[in-house]
Amino acid sequence: MFLMNRQLITIFSIQLIIIWVLLELGLRILAPFNHNLRVLLYNPHLLGDYEQINTLEALLNTRPRGFKPYAKREGFVLNSKSFRTKEYSSQKPAGVYRIVLLGDSFTAASGGVPYSQHWGVLLEKYLNNIILANRWPVPNQLANPVEVIKLGVGGVGPRFELRLWQLEGSKLQADLVILAFCIGNDFTDEQTMALTSSWSELLLENSYVAQLIRNLYRLTGVTQPQEILLKESSADENLRGGYELIDNKVYDSNQSTFSRTAFLPIVAERMAITRPTNHAKFIALLNNLKSVLLLLRDNVAKAQAKLVILLIPDEYQVYPALLQEAANYVDTLPATYQVDLPQTALLAFCEQHQISCLDLLPAFRVPAKTPTLYRLQDTHWNIVGNQLAAQELAKYLKNSPYAPPPPTPPW
Repeated sequence: MFLMNRQLITIFSIQLIIIWVLLELGLRILAPFNHNLRVLLYNPHLLGDYEQINTLEALLNTRPRGFKPYAKREGFVLNSKSFRTKEYSSQKPAGVYRIVLLGDSFTAASGGVPYSQHWGVLLEKYLNNIILANRWPVPNQLANPVEVIKLGVGGVGPRFELRLWQLEGSKLQADLVILAFCIGNDFTDEQTMALTSSWSELLLENSYVAQLIRNLYRLTGVTQPQEILLKESSADENLRGGYELIDNKVYDSNQSTFSRTAFLPIVAERMAITRPTNHAKFIALLNNLKSVLLLLRDNVAKAQAKLVILLIPDEYQVYPALLQEAANYVDTLPATYQVDLPQTALLAFCEQHQISCLDLLPAFRVPAKTPTLYRLQDTHWNIVGNQLAAQELAKYLKNSPYAPPPPTPPW
């Protein structure tokens, strides 16, 4: 009887392995041709071989949403380069001070916030208002002397953003480049080599089946899964892009993206790098980042532009109640987290290497008792958060060596 049971277990195990291998092959064959499947197989920790990519289209096609010029997304028609920003030319208009933004979903759409209320769009507005309020009236002056171009791509890290700068941003004659660094995930995205320590992590890195199972489970905690799946819409029939749609859909920052039980594990995972028990991993992550940031600094300098790094605080750093709840969720104490560690380390690095850096954490902590700054259970800023970020950044730039040129007298 025991021998028979062992034989059955062996047969079952062999069949399971065969099914797993067949599923792996099928997923790898089908993934390039199916948008939803690419989304369900997404793993932000995997390293991309970006250095071997030589076109913008090929680079964007490494992302689940791909290269989709003129597609309608989140109340906006993407421009001809597939970015959620206005149309732009490589040739900078005469007299314009051009700012290029690099970043992930915070820079692309900040959780679907209306385009006109996005921090990058508001930054352009605020800087132009500052200049227009102080310059002399001269005939034929530019109505908007500052231009902001948002090269934001959801679900990427600094390595992708470096390559995006090399392939696209470096051609735009930028005066200033702002890298929006998200504390919550830019340490860990595309950093698999430093994170891997268990068999489960190794499995997630190397198996499409494991990634699919993990992401399907996570999708059960999304309140509106249709916002993630089957969200691709037709392109503008006139092949015109770079503009906001007049949409009946109202953005609601109180409409949660995740259920509470799905959101808390995400927060706890993002907090993990600040635990002393994970300090060795944090140092490894930081060291991997340093070479990327220095290379970006040097590449930006070669294009005769200046670099500013904008540190975007994570929600648990702003709201102690969320820190407490997420810590309790994983049976730890809030006091065991060095919450400010990521900013402290990056600020020290930037100072050492003469890189300008703006940390938004102090400004975001000040009003934390009054307006809510993040969309409900989403990780991104809401409209108020976007406004505060744009105000702080405009104020910082106004008082920095990288400010747009002051108004000149007409004589």
